[in-house]
Amino acid sequence: MHACLACFSDEVKALDSIICQPPIRPLSSKPATNVTLPTEIILHVRSYLLANITEYLIIQSLSALQRYENTLCQLLCTECLSYNQYVYGNDVWQWTEFTGACHCVEARQYLLASPADYSLSAFSNALAVPSLNPKRFVDRQEWLEYYLSRKSLQFTAKSISPHSQKVIWDLVAAVLKGFHCRSVRERLYAPSYPRQRGAKEDVVLIVPVPDSHGSQYESSSDSWMMQVLLKRVERDLALKLDYQPIEPSLIPSVPTTSSYSDRCSSERLFCYTKFRCSSKAARLSFVDLLQTIHVCFTAVLCLPLSFTTLLLTLICFYCKPRAFRARISV
Repeated sequence: MHACLACFSDEVKALDSIICQPPIRPLSSKPATNVTLPTEIILHVRSYLLANITEYLIIQSLSALQRYENTLCQLLCTECLSYNQYVYGNDVWQWTEFTGACHCVEARQYLLASPADYSLSAFSNALAVPSLNPKRFVDRQEWLEYYLSRKSLQFTAKSISPHSQKVIWDLVAAVLKGFHCRSVRERLYAPSYPRQRGAKEDVVLIVPVPDSHGSQYESSSDSWMMQVLLKRVERDLALKLDYQPIEPSLIPSVPTTSSYSDRCSSERLFCYTKFRCSSKAARLSFVDLLQTIHVCFTAVLCLPLSFTTLLLTLICFYCKPRAFRARISV
């Protein structure tokens, strides 16, 4: 989504207009004073520009998400916030019982805004908590779609609608249509947290669009053309790059996928960075626990077996006939 949105930025559109502009030939015999770069070099510059703008958009999305989560936390007082963090964890998207501002904050706002004490009324605006609905977005993916949809409307100079939820996917479809491809979204549930709020993970696949004859790229030549289309999308949209704008250690590496899949690490990794990190830490702690149990079980089992083996060896040695023992000693 971020890469397709970067294609509609003013910088990329200006560079595309330069690339598509035909070369100006002077009417006179004098040589032209302006020097035009070759198209190949401009395309190379465009690839770097698109990657940088995509990374900048990811940083903006991360910052906006952090501000939104902090604003949600401000709906709760210190005691209620500590309670939710203790019971559900630090991830605000996992707080299933979090439906709005607590009564402690509402009581504080009422006291500050009360006309009985005009000395405190000046602080009511500074301490006022925005009326947000924590249940408006199910998870980070839904919030990201809404945020990027509003941003895409700004890029395309259209009016911002309060219900602009899926506009970003229309923009993605328009960009991929120019590459003769389309996107396929699949929502999977993580095995560690089945059907839990915020534990879903979206996988975006890019597949070539069949030609006008309805061919599904079954022959060898069609398969080669399919590879060309996918490689072109991967190159021109800079999908192969591993964007790590903030906290690189928290961003997992992109898994190797099939030729039909899209390696867009930006939105997949961005939406579920915290969830993946928490699940990874849980897996590591579980593995450490299993290793500790294995060592203890081995020690408890091996010590009696070793002692029993030594005891049986001594008993068998001293229970042998005397002549046999004498022959062994000789």
